[in-house]
Amino acid sequence: MQQAINKSEFISNLSANCDNMADTVVDDAVREILNLMTHTLANDGRVEVRGFGHHWLKYGSSSLRFH
Repeated sequence: MQQAINKSEFISNLSANCDNMADTVVDDAVREILNLMTHTLANDGRVEVRGFGHHWLKYGSSSLRFH
């Protein structure tokens, strides 16, 4: 099982594999995608990342959980 990585590491790894794209373009694209996902979840939406499962927010009596 692979260890979790943070956003900066993800961007660096992706940039290293996208030789035909400038690092700033990869950085902007990743940040925009994550912002869209965050906005969708914040507005009670559902996000599906193929190969990683479904994610949504579930409200309980005293807590907010991420599934």
